[in-house]
Amino acid sequence: MVLMPPDTARLTPERVRAVRFRLSRRGRRGLDEDDVEGFCAWVEREIGRLLEERSALYAEVSKLRSRLRGQPPGAGGAGPQGAMPPGAMPPGAMPLGAPVGEAPGAGDPNVQATRVLLKAQQMAERCVADAHAYSREVAREAHRRRDQILAEAKARASIMLEEAHYAAARSVSARPRTGDRFPF
Repeated sequence: MVLMPPDTARLTPERVRAVRFRLSRRGRRGLDEDDVEGFCAWVEREIGRLLEERSALYAEVSKLRSRLRGQPPGAGGAGPQGAMPPGAMPPGAMPLGAPVGEAPGAGDPNVQATRVLLKAQQMAERCVADAHAYSREVAREAHRRRDQILAEAKARASIMLEEAHYAAARSVSARPRTGDRFPF
């Protein structure tokens, strides 16, 4: 059975790396398809959850920034309910990885909340990037293992074929020769 965290577990690089798949059943090569599909479904659900969280964080950051500027909530262009489509950047949002410097009012709880939300957003995007990188690595490993299995099977088949030819040649040469073509 594949060792996968329960559905309630959050996606982390450690949990993704810890997943182990069973080998496919007899007569098939590679990993068990059900295990791989279950893992992909889990990653898909978690990535969807992270994108929703990121969208909510963008909306919250937009709301906090507009409050800091003295604008009414939702006036920052974030849409009717302040919701952003996944992957969209609200106007005036800082790109990920941008340093958050000391701003006037750094001790203000709203500024601190904005920083916490930005860090959470960055963490979520890092988790998604790690999951993508790990899935690419799993695919590369599966392709490498497939190629290895194929090479071993070809080598074994070649050896078996040579042995069969040798045995056939031996049996033909070991048969007593008679002058008659048809011994009946």
